[in-house]
Amino acid sequence: VISGAFLIALLDPARATAQAVDLPEILTPESSQDTWISSSYAHQFESHLNDGGNIARDSVTIGVGHRFALAEDWSLVSNLAYQGSYYNFSSNATPFTWDDIHQITGLALVDWKMDERWSLQGGALLRTSAEGGGNFGKGFTGGGLVGFSYRANDDLSLGALVGVTSQIEDPAAVVPIPQIDWRWAEHWKLHVGLTNLAYTGVGPEVIYSPSAAW
Repeated sequence: VISGAFLIALLDPARATAQAVDLPEILTPESSQDTWISSSYAHQFESHLNDGGNIARDSVTIGVGHRFALAEDWSLVSNLAYQGSYYNFSSNATPFTWDDIHQITGLALVDWKMDERWSLQGGALLRTSAEGGGNFGKGFTGGGLVGFSYRANDDLSLGALVGVTSQIEDPAAVVPIPQIDWRWAEHWKLHVGLTNLAYTGVGPEVIYSPSAAW
């Protein structure tokens, strides 16, 4: 899938919940993928800091996942993703500088197909983050996702998820996430909700699929 995502600025709580896996694409009824490998690159153009200096960022994400069949209507979706964010500070932005950030996210999600239209999902995620040279053992956060999806027809699915995740030095965050998947043309789909594997978070996404495999 070749996709363009537009981030909704929900800051850290939403990103922490959403960075695990492109759940809607994997859980759609027409999906036949059992194993997948994904990668993405993002560039944040140089921005000016109010107190002086500039910041820019490049991010690379690599993910791998597999769906395990547990029973006729039950499956376990697992995913592991790495994200590296590489920052560039310039023009005397010294008070704000930090090293590159490395992040690893794992997720396990059980999917239950109740019937041809309704599905339930629930599972857990675990993440660790650290600056370059930092201690990954001190950067663990975790939480879970639970939700449902309704397949109105072959081209439209609706649903909702609720994510709960711990935060370093902050209370746990609770994030409601609406889900819409609308195939409005032969190779095109509009998705609203969780986006991408480990970077963009929550927002709308337009997806172009030139073939069944891509």
